[in-house]
Amino acid sequence: MLSIITTITVLIALVSLLPLSQYPHWIIRGMDFPRLQIAILAVVLLIADFTLLDFDLVFSWALVSLTTVCLVWQLWWILPYTFIWPLEAKGAVEQDPD
Repeated sequence: MLSIITTITVLIALVSLLPLSQYPHWIIRGMDFPRLQIAILAVVLLIADFTLLDFDLVFSWALVSLTTVCLVWQLWWILPYTFIWPLEAKGAVEQDPD
């Protein structure tokens, strides 16, 4: 089970880090778009981490830390587009054309 959790954690970290490169290939640039799905996968992985891992090992704490950093990174990109974030644009004033 530890190998599966490690593989998924490394995959999430890789997918989170790929958009930081300046490489223009569509596979790399495409990783900018599934941020919500990656964040949901990271939350599910954190739940699995806390239920399945032995926290007497330092490696378990490293996996949880890496997954948490990836989740925070994804949320940093997602939250400005939600209702939680304050609006930057002023509302339109309704004017009667008559």
